[in-house]
Amino acid sequence: MNKVFLTTPLLITSLLVACESADETPNAAETNEATVSQKEAPKEEEVSQDKLNEELKREATAIDFVAANTGEVSENERVKLEGEISVLSPEGLRGGDFTLTTTEGDGYGMYNVINMNTVEIPIQEGDAVTVYGVFNGKDSMGLPEVTAIVIE
Repeated sequence: MNKVFLTTPLLITSLLVACESADETPNAAETNEATVSQKEAPKEEEVSQDKLNEELKREATAIDFVAANTGEVSENERVKLEGEISVLSPEGLRGGDFTLTTTEGDGYGMYNVINMNTVEIPIQEGDAVTVYGVFNGKDSMGLPEVTAIVIE
């Protein structure tokens, strides 16, 4: 009778351990579904980034230097600038930041542009570009600053 009492707990314990091990092991269908999901994820991200870029371009407001310099443009506002790259920082610094010079009425405006464009395009001093991004206020030198998300 002692043998029955001793073997019963051992038998129950080994059955519980076996059941837990079976529950933790993913079956082949679950593993395949996870792999397929991981492969499809980049396509969804690319599509959504393109949609976000198009939305930014639709909602961006053209700004002028006087408004940006006097605080009439709100920080984090979606903006659009058209101008010429006048000073290009070394490429190693945040993706090639630059100073954008714009012609506005009878004068010129200068903006510091932080290049966060996800598409690699070669940019050089003297290039005419359109920048879509977010207004950051003024930089440490007092220039209006824009974080560029799309550069064309």
